Formats: sequence, structure tokens, C-alpha cells
Amino acid sequence: MSPVPRILLIDSYDSYSYNLRSLLLKNIPGSRVVTIRNDQFSLEELQLYLPAFDSVVIGPGPGNPSNPKDIGVIGHVWNCDIPTLGVCLGMQTLCMAFGGEVKRLSAVKHGQISFLEHFASDIYANSKEIQAVRYHSLHCTLPKDLEALSWADDEENGRVLMGVRHPYKPYWGVQYHPESVCSTEGNRLILNFWDLASNWNKSNRPSRQLECHFDFDIMPQSLPSSITSVNLSRGTGIALQSTLLGTDIVQRLNLHKEDPVTLLESLSVPGRYSLVGVPCNKSEIIQYFIHDLHVTVTQNGCATTLPHEGDIWSWLAKFMAARATSPVFPDIPFSGGLIGYFSYEAGVSSLNVAVRGSRHRPDVNLVFVFRSVVIDTHKSMIYIQSLQQNDDWVNKTALLLQTATASPPPISTNHRAEISIPEEAKYKSNIAKCTEHLLSGNSYELCLTAQTRVLLPLDVPSWSLYHSLRSRNPAPYAAYLRLGSTTVLSSSPERFLSWTRDGKVELRPIKGTIRKTPTTTFAEAESKLRVPKEMAENLMIVDLIRHDLHCITDDVTVPKLMQVEEYRTVFQLVSVIQGQLSPPYTGFDVLSRSLPPGSMTGAPKKRSVEILQTLEEEERVFVEMETSALLSVPQYRRKLMENGK
Repeated sequence: MSPVPRILLIDSYDSYSYNLRSLLLKNIPGSRVVTIRNDQFSLEELQLYLPAFDSVVIGPGPGNPSNPKDIGVIGHVWNCDIPTLGVCLGMQTLCMAFGGEVKRLSAVKHGQISFLEHFASDIYANSKEIQAVRYHSLHCTLPKDLEALSWADDEENGRVLMGVRHPYKPYWGVQYHPESVCSTEGNRLILNFWDLASNWNKSNRPSRQLECHFDFDIMPQSLPSSITSVNLSRGTGIALQSTLLGTDIVQRLNLHKEDPVTLLESLSVPGRYSLVGVPCNKSEIIQYFIHDLHVTVTQNGCATTLPHEGDIWSWLAKFMAARATSPVFPDIPFSGGLIGYFSYEAGVSSLNVAVRGSRHRPDVNLVFVFRSVVIDTHKSMIYIQSLQQNDDWVNKTALLLQTATASPPPISTNHRAEISIPEEAKYKSNIAKCTEHLLSGNSYELCLTAQTRVLLPLDVPSWSLYHSLRSRNPAPYAAYLRLGSTTVLSSSPERFLSWTRDGKVELRPIKGTIRKTPTTTFAEAESKLRVPKEMAENLMIVDLIRHDLHCITDDVTVPKLMQVEEYRTVFQLVSVIQGQLSPPYTGFDVLSRSLPPGSMTGAPKKRSVEILQTLEEEERVFVEMETSALLSVPQYRRKLMENGK
């Protein structure tokens, strides 16, 4: 029986490495790919493990190959005579190890596509035309000890080295990203590399260290999940034909005068469902600050402090697993669960990046909803439901809503507001600093933000403001959340993440936006959005999201790539990435590994967040949450109110 092929993948804190891992698993049947960080082991420790592997793949990453902090132990791998393939930063370290020089490109190529010149031999054997996605601002000259295998030729930079090999050592490198969704012939490249590596091993390494424990693999473990095989209790529900909107139901039930208030609305396509959470004495409010070792749970006015024993994601997964129920209406996305928000900083903390913690606003602020009303805007149906069996509230609410009519919006008057906009000189300075980071290879994409503050008088009702917002910008994903002293008003075209009960996950990143005017046609919008700059920004986030999903599943597809969608007020460049989870993984696993959203940070995520932390002086926005259904990114015309301000 042949031994299982073992490949060591060295990650340099990149946001595309797990795509490369998936490409390896797909093309080397039955292989075991062990992933480590480039600084996880000392050189001495690494040398003990390397003989156990058939080959090494050095993945991409931010930084400069001449900086030891950026590459860790990678440079030493090129002295070990083990078949090794370097990708992007990996190829640059190969070139440097044999005398090549690192230089800046005249024009950076982040998310740009080039067609390669190659000889259809070696790692390119049997390859046809190759479309290569490039994520680099640095390139290497060809050292005399290496041979060129491929080149890219573009107008700004001329001929740039894209592929190399050592003439007699088992070393290869490619500057581009064969694992990108828009690269072609990536499968062939890996197959050829594995054939070359296997043949070299037969001649030069006839025996391999057979016994080795790989408990150092950085692939994440699943969070605690519910056991779906047991008999779960089922609550109470009634379905009614109705054209009521979410705001109508909130006002008919007088919920806008209570706390907490949780309203998620779909006001235009592709949104479909709206959701009203109805508080009761069983509702549990969960609050967490990122620097605390505990979670505060408040029920019926009584607060309890509980240790979270590890991280907030595991705690929340256990919390939900203990409250698993069978849905009354299996075809609608929500039957009961958590609604609320996560701060941007809550996601940053999971990246092992130091964050500025806020003591005036929880980083996790959620309410467990027992009673709810879900609106299917496509079918004009409302679903009144409770997790409690034989709950009389369901019948009483159904009678109340059967006779309800559309409510007039609250009277809104103009109020004098104090508006504080970002300092222009500071913002331009930050843009210049971001540009330098991009040119120097520290990041492929940086999503710099600056906040505008609008101060209104204390007597301005937040409910009236929300009505004004939703009427001015009827977006697919709107929200009104009042959770204690914090109120979030949101109207967003982007649904960051959704997941279904059967494990289907979908993310819909938006990168590329133009304003919709009465004269703008769809064709004009396409001509402005389907350009290299906009498509490169979108592609970088698509590949980042694929990486996040590949942490927990190999079943990842991109059914829609960089397509223009028309909304009420804008045209957007949208992609759709889907994954299918298998037990024990759940949507919480995806959520914990996807925050903060790449569309809010850039790529690679960790390095980009670290850079942005040095430039932005204030905390960022929220991500709204509804378990079992969807999350949206409230980054478009968002309003935040605290203590009435």
C-alpha cells in the first residue's frame, strides 16, 4: 500500500492560502496537506519535521522577501533539497535565495489579469493559454542560477518574470496566483509539480520518515454545535396572507416604545424576508466587551455574569446549541434565535490583532428572540411564531394583525444638526500612507474609512429617523435595532453572509458602485463598473472569501462573478460565493472566521487590519446579525445613536 502523500503548506498570514490548500487536495488524490505559519517553528524544529513530507508549498503573503519578519523560516527551505513550489512571495524568496534582486513594479498589479508566455514544458507541460491573476507590487530579477519558465508582458511594466525553476534542484516558483478563481490551468500546474516532485523523490529520496504526528496544523477546529439527531421541541405558529410591512407590525404591536426593539427589513430586491422580534420575559440579552473574560446575560431585568472560557464564538455556539428547536415553518429562514450586532473590533480580536476596546458600547449586543413575526414580501405572507409550545400570544397576535392596516409614517420635522466631517488634510495623508503600503507589498487592498458625525437634539425620535432613512434609501437590507443605550439605523445593499439550516452558506460582496440617475442605463453602468480597477477590487474580496470558506469546507463555488446588479438608487458590481457545510461545522464557524468582512478591511486581512489600525483613530461600524438567516453590513447611510445622541 502506497503511503499517503504529505505536503507541507507554509502560510505567511495571507488571505488566499486555504485556496491553495484546496487546489492541492483536489489535484493530489488522497493527500494530507499540513498547514503551518512561517514563524510557527524555529529552523531547528522545522528541520526535524521536513523529512516527513514529500513536498513543500510556500504560499503567498504580504511584505518583502528581504524582511526576515515577513518570511520567517521560509528562506531556509531552499537549502533542504525537498521538492518545493513557491507562490508569489514564495517565488520571490526562491529568487532571492539564488541571487535575484527584488524591485518595485512601475504599476502595481493587485487583482489584475495577464496572459503568460510559457514553453508548455516542465510545470507548464500540456498547458494551454494561461490567464494568470497577479497580486503583487514587487517582482524579482532572474538570477543566473535559475531558469525562466514564464513571463507576463504588460504596457506599464514590460516583461515581468512569472515562473522559474532550478536546473537540477527540485525547486519551482510562480509569481502569480494559480489558486485564484480567475486563473486558468491551475490544476495542471499542481499536477505537473506533483509528477516532477514524485519523480525526483524516487531518484533522490527513496525512503521517507513514516511516523509523524501533525498536531501543529493550523486548520481550525469546529465550534460546538447542536446534535440534530435528537427529537427537538416545536413551538407555535400561524401563517396569514397580509401586505403589512415590518414598520406596520412594529407600530401595531407598540414595539417601538419598548426595549429591546429588533426590526430587520427587506425593502427591495434581492431582499425577500423582513423580521420583527417581539420581546417577552423569556428574552435573553447578551452583552460582551472584547477585553472582558465574561459575558453578561440579562433576562427579565436580572443580569448574570458568566465566564466565556476561551472565546466569545465558542460561548455563543454553545448557547445556541442548548436552545435548538424544530422550526414551525421550515421554509422560512428564521424561527427564533439571536438578533443584534457585532462590532468591527469583535472580529478584529479574532485575528490576534490588538484592538481599542470601548467601554461605552458592547462589542457583542444580541437578544435571543422567542417570539417573532416574519414577512415574506414575495408571497405577501406573515408568519407569527413562538418557540414556546401552545403559546397563546400567537393567536392573540394573529387576531390583532388580521385587522391591522398600513400605519402612516411618524411625523418628521426638520431638525438642526451639527455635522462634523473628516479633516481633509488628515484623510489625504492617510490615503498617501495607504498608497505607500500598497506599493511596498504590505497589502493588496486597503479599505480606508473616515467618519462623519451628525449630532441631533435629544428630542429627535430614532423611530422617525429610521422612517426617513428607509424612505430615502429603500435598500434590500435595512435595520432598526434598539438595544439598551445603543440604537442602530441601517440601510444597506450588501448582505454579507447567509446560511440555511441544511448548511448552505452564501456571501454576496459588493465592490464597485455608481449612482443611479434617471438617465443612467444598465449598459452604461456595466461599461463603468466592468473595468480593471473595479473588477480587481471585487476579485480580491472574492478570493479572500473563498479562503475563509475553505477553512471549513472544500465545497466552495462562485455561481456569480463580478456581475452588475441594479438597485433603487445605485448600480453595484456583485459576486456570489457559496459553500456547503458538513457536520459538525455550522454557520457560526463561518461567521467567526469571516469577521471582520473582507470588504471592510482589504486583503490580506490580518496585515491590512494592522495597517488600518495605525491610520484610523476611531472605532468602526457594526455588522448586524440574525441567526439561521443573514447578516448585513450596515456601511451605507448608517446611523448610530447612543444615549439619545
